[in-house]
Amino acid sequence: MSGLACRACASGTLCQFGQCVGGGSTGGGTGGGGGTCNPRSCVTQGKTCGEIDDGCGGLLMCGLCEVPGESCGAGGVANVCAMGSCVPKTCTSLGRTCGSVSDGCSAQLNCGTCGGSQVCGSAGTCEQSTCTPTTCQAQGKNCGMISDGCNGQLSCGACMVSGQTCGGSGTVNVCGQGACTPRTCTQVGATCGTISDGCGNMISCGSCTGPQTCGGAGTPNTCGAPCIGSCPTGFTCMAGDGACAGGALDNIAFDVPVPVQHTVSGRITRNGVAPSSANCTSGYPYGTLEFVHATDTRFNTSVSLECSGATTFNFSLPLYPGTYRVTEQPTSYVSMTNLPTWSTVVSTAFTVSAPQSNVAFDVPVPVQHTVSGRITRNGVAPSSANCTSGYPYGTLEFVHATDTRFNVSVSLECSGTTTFNFSLPLYPGTYRVTEQPTSYVSMTNLPTWSTVVSTAFTVSAPQSNVAFDVSVPVQITVSGRITRNGVAPSSANCTSGYPYGTLEFVHATDTRFNTSVSLECRGATTFNFSLPLYPGTYRVTEQPTSYVSMTNLPTWSTVVVNALRIQ
Repeated sequence: MSGLACRACASGTLCQFGQCVGGGSTGGGTGGGGGTCNPRSCVTQGKTCGEIDDGCGGLLMCGLCEVPGESCGAGGVANVCAMGSCVPKTCTSLGRTCGSVSDGCSAQLNCGTCGGSQVCGSAGTCEQSTCTPTTCQAQGKNCGMISDGCNGQLSCGACMVSGQTCGGSGTVNVCGQGACTPRTCTQVGATCGTISDGCGNMISCGSCTGPQTCGGAGTPNTCGAPCIGSCPTGFTCMAGDGACAGGALDNIAFDVPVPVQHTVSGRITRNGVAPSSANCTSGYPYGTLEFVHATDTRFNTSVSLECSGATTFNFSLPLYPGTYRVTEQPTSYVSMTNLPTWSTVVSTAFTVSAPQSNVAFDVPVPVQHTVSGRITRNGVAPSSANCTSGYPYGTLEFVHATDTRFNVSVSLECSGTTTFNFSLPLYPGTYRVTEQPTSYVSMTNLPTWSTVVSTAFTVSAPQSNVAFDVSVPVQITVSGRITRNGVAPSSANCTSGYPYGTLEFVHATDTRFNTSVSLECRGATTFNFSLPLYPGTYRVTEQPTSYVSMTNLPTWSTVVVNALRIQ
């Protein structure tokens, strides 16, 4: 490990082979008392790369990954070389708000410090400390930096009188004549954190490990841990390690503290009034109310909103104290009511501190407007001669410009004289409207492709007699015959009705117009064809089928015209 560098070695220590050694820094033990801290090495911790904590307040550099393809922490073990790439974690992803911790790859993260009277706990989060910060005046100090007794620092000023230095009279952090002799951590009984040396400087006294924090038990610059919660009856909190001890082990009562719940009841409204429940069937849940606690996910809950006669839109449930975000969430049965099909936040900050009744959560829904009209094809009603009642030959799709919750469609069915009519409720706004064919479109003379019939259809009031036109180019009938080397192919073996091939017409610019026509064995008209084509230029290919052997045409496809213009 030669050549490794040290970082942040305590005062009085030396960097040797990547480790801080020597001196009298303390704070690495668990009991909070004095003693020499023995720094851990990269080898003893099984680390081969990146930087780690040496256990005595310093950092160790454990080297770089030198094997091609390896990176530090890639195998899921922090500070160990492995194949692949390591994605460093963040303080946020680790749930830490203070202290230092490995990023899982090669570096140490500084997750910040705690303010006020809080200290950084073993979980890396700020906890309330029983430590009360002191002041310069209370300590009789008037110069240099001193500890506030709670892992913080105080600046007590500088000496302004000529000839005086901080600690010069022999009293630390007090201005006086003469040279100042700095004090050590051991002399003042400090085992962690930083203290003043009495001569205007701050020195590091080490760090704490395990559940202990510096000043955590209430004694400044001493490792300790407070007891979390209360100890069982007969047990005493041991401030040194935060453990409950000293009680009888044959009759322990462990208490589970649970906040008192408050019953909250009320109703759901729609634009201020009770929603419609005419179609409700008892016992079917048309929705739920979701309560998400602002600070404690353990308290998240929900209540089902069921179709139950007069109490359909009422709710009642117990909630723990706190502030909640409340959302009305529809289910597949929402169609039994006139509530919307989307979820709605009905309260962003609903506070629970006592029982509540007659709570009203309102679901705001824009007023819908009925829009009705008809579909036309090039300005006139499409053909419906082949329509069978009840078959949907297409749909009208309404896509809202700014709010996808309002997207909707209506089926266009074959129903006699009303075949191409439509009627539906729409929310206010601007829509892109598309006529979308189904597999039954062949019952009409509408095209087999979807057509945008309006790019900006505005709805702000009821509308009737709306005409959405489907523009279709005029088709031209093309007919003719197939020849083989200039003469009619042989058809001696043809059996009527068998398709020996097809003519494929591929449009040069619009694939919607691609089509084909079957070439069948039908006596004298065997090699004739006739079909309608849209204007444009086509590549025409004769494509054989498995019945081509009935003729003397080839068994492969042949491009018969590379660019046939239809106009």
